[in-house]
Amino acid sequence: MQSYKEALQQFQKNSMNLPMTEHEEKLNIMLEYLLHELEKDKKELQMLRQEIIHESYLQSSINDDTSTSFIEEIADFTRNFRKLAEEANAEVHELSNQVDTLKNEKARIKKSSNLLDHRVFEMEKVLGVGLNQAQSQEANN
Repeated sequence: MQSYKEALQQFQKNSMNLPMTEHEEKLNIMLEYLLHELEKDKKELQMLRQEIIHESYLQSSINDDTSTSFIEEIADFTRNFRKLAEEANAEVHELSNQVDTLKNEKARIKKSSNLLDHRVFEMEKVLGVGLNQAQSQEANN
């Protein structure tokens, strides 16, 4: 089959020299050819529309899958971050309690040490041992 342009050129070339019936036949052939081309183009257009719809659906599915994946990743990240933050807060709280306990023990040990120093001093005074030290300490106090 020849193209539309070729058929039109052929028609124009031959149409001037033909009798009316032959001219009518050629017009009918040209019309059939054009109708055939129109139907072919309509089918191609319909196929292209279906392809566009299909591609749009696929793209939408891909976008939905990607969005879902990102949302899941963000949710996992958020859960992990909260878990780590809670663990860090618990550890800080535990360390703070340990520091407070150590401060209390240090104060108690210092108090006991001062009490023992005072008792030793008193005992040395009673026994007369280290009197020079005792006198120098009393002078300092």
